[in-house]
Amino acid sequence: MNQNEERAFVCDLTAIPAEVREQHLAAAPKIFQAAQDVQDLPNGYAFRFQNEPGRFKSLANFIEYEQLCCPFEGLAVEIEPDGGAIWLRMTGSEGYKEALRAGLLDMRGAADNIQRAPADDDMLETFVDQVAPTMAALMERAAAQPN
Repeated sequence: MNQNEERAFVCDLTAIPAEVREQHLAAAPKIFQAAQDVQDLPNGYAFRFQNEPGRFKSLANFIEYEQLCCPFEGLAVEIEPDGGAIWLRMTGSEGYKEALRAGLLDMRGAADNIQRAPADDDMLETFVDQVAPTMAALMERAAAQPN
């Protein structure tokens, strides 16, 4: 992937209103730590969650702000019939899947490419510390799945 393609997938935290930015970063680890599985998609990944009270609302709130800082992402929530699982789909254009996978496996490296205000540094550090182990485990499971 060349440098121009990588820049197309740079998250801009400053696009999230300052008064909710910390809330968004604090909610994201809780969301991804609750993911029970991940499914490999041709242009991204789908994360499976237990269908429990409040889960859909937390995913919808996540999407509301995630689409501001990462407008290159396609985001969708799907609920299986009969009270089945809830899926968060994260997709994008060519190269997105590889960039997402690399970012999720190396969250510290990915954090270096996030545009943020200086006040966001501590929040981002906490986010990375909380989410990195969970995401690495999920991505390893996705890689082990037969295509």
